[in-house]
Amino acid sequence: MDTAHGWKQKINKNTYLSFCSKAALSASIAVLLLTAPHATAFARAPDANDSVPAGTYQILSGDTIAIEVFGKPELTRTVTVGTDGKITYPFLGNLKAAGQTVTGLGETLRVGLAKELNNPQVTVSIIKRRIARVGILGPVRQPGKFILEDGWHVLDLLAEAGGLIVNRPEWMQTTLVRASTGTSTPVDLVKLFGAADASENHLLEPGDLLVVKEKDAIKTRVQVLGAVAKPGLVSAPPDGSIVSAVLEAGGVVPRAKLSEAVIRRNGETIPVDLTGLGTDGTFKVVGGKPAPLLQPGDALVIPMNILSYTVIGAVATPGMRELPPGKNMTAVGALFQAGGALPVGDLKNASIVRMSAQGEPVIVPINLDEGIKKNGKEPAKSGDTPTKNDKNVAKNDVVLLPGDVLYLPTKGQKRGSMAAVRDAMSFLPFAGFFLR
Repeated sequence: MDTAHGWKQKINKNTYLSFCSKAALSASIAVLLLTAPHATAFARAPDANDSVPAGTYQILSGDTIAIEVFGKPELTRTVTVGTDGKITYPFLGNLKAAGQTVTGLGETLRVGLAKELNNPQVTVSIIKRRIARVGILGPVRQPGKFILEDGWHVLDLLAEAGGLIVNRPEWMQTTLVRASTGTSTPVDLVKLFGAADASENHLLEPGDLLVVKEKDAIKTRVQVLGAVAKPGLVSAPPDGSIVSAVLEAGGVVPRAKLSEAVIRRNGETIPVDLTGLGTDGTFKVVGGKPAPLLQPGDALVIPMNILSYTVIGAVATPGMRELPPGKNMTAVGALFQAGGALPVGDLKNASIVRMSAQGEPVIVPINLDEGIKKNGKEPAKSGDTPTKNDKNVAKNDVVLLPGDVLYLPTKGQKRGSMAAVRDAMSFLPFAGFFLR
């Protein structure tokens, strides 16, 4: 207290009060009274609204600061930190201010002025802070720019942005782009979230940008196709569970052919018996092996147990149709169900494509013109299997079998041409089944 009293006696009140108000003088004396006699540099935190400790706030380019030297009002300055992060001050010239704390800058000034003054007492205050911002882009709930709070790290920015849209950090590829250096630093969100790895929780600087990108879907998704409510891409289950993938696809639909499901993986087809789905929840690969786990990039295909046929080519409404239960559908009947032949259709040179027992497509010529003329006579019997050499059957109205494709070419195309059939079928989603 005696020391503080001695300092007060040294103050030239007239000179000092010409520079600042009595309130400012009282504040300066209060700082001196609360400081040990050996302390020679003082720092004032930003305004109370900022709630930033003087020792931790780092000065930014664009900040406005006040510098006071006790007993030397001619050295008092209010300066704005330049874009280069520097300020200009008497005796010391250009000084790097950005990046220093207010306490640190006060000490830098004190050391520099000590070469010219006897035990200078320096106070640094933040008059106006520049509003520093950081940004975040990608699959987060609120991407955009945010005011940078003091001491913010990567986790703070992610929390302010509402977190990831999908809580699967392993799907994300994240990079911190540093504005001050232009460098990019990878951020491992799995380590950051799971192991709380502090090395991944980088301290943010003004202008930083956190870029979050979702990895290629082939590395994070599986396809569930066929007899499910919502076929398409679903999240790759972390545990590889087929049940989880099917449930995310809306579950199986009635008449799903669970016993003939397959997993397609890197060109390999793995048969999977899913008849246990919905009962004991266990699956076995056909052959008695344990069911495989789904991997990102897999396609789980569950076929429909529907008896159907397809009409393609020069007809009014080509497409796949269900065979009527308990009734025969002949080639002529299928033609009329498809809206009839177009004027360019060649009825005499139609074909039926039927899978052989060996799993290969067989092209069977059929004369639909003769079949139409034969209308009213005895139709072909169910179970008839037309062959290339059965000319009698080829001229008649043939009963279609499940999976048959009736192809009506345009006039001028070669009869029974595999190329013509392949061309027409290439437009159908199931063409790969025949053309594999």
